[in-house]
Amino acid sequence: MKKTGQPAMPYSFRSKAGKGIIIRALSEGDRGRLIHLYEEFEPKEGYQGLPPRLESMRRLWIENLIRNSLNFLATAGNMVVGHAALIPIPSSPIAEFLVFVHQDFQNQGIGTELTRVMADCAVGTG
Repeated sequence: MKKTGQPAMPYSFRSKAGKGIIIRALSEGDRGRLIHLYEEFEPKEGYQGLPPRLESMRRLWIENLIRNSLNFLATAGNMVVGHAALIPIPSSPIAEFLVFVHQDFQNQGIGTELTRVMADCAVGTG
């Protein structure tokens, strides 16, 4: 992967457990799989109240992320195992960053790679 600028997409790598992981931009057809990631994610409300525990609030949060953020997914086969978003802060040149990795896939380098891809995109667009 390039150190700065837009990374080649989709970006693939092997997790520390040897699993093939693909990182790519979120597409319209990914909504249900992203919702599924956060339905299974534990602990709910574990980091600054995210992801929301209540299903209705969680879905609203996800819809807002889809609508208003730059989103990347990490997938293993057909399963979304990680999500990163860059959320613009209105009237500000900065953005908020979030990254979540399904608990069964943590500590395998997936969050690190999602962060690298997002940072490369931020540098490439800034």
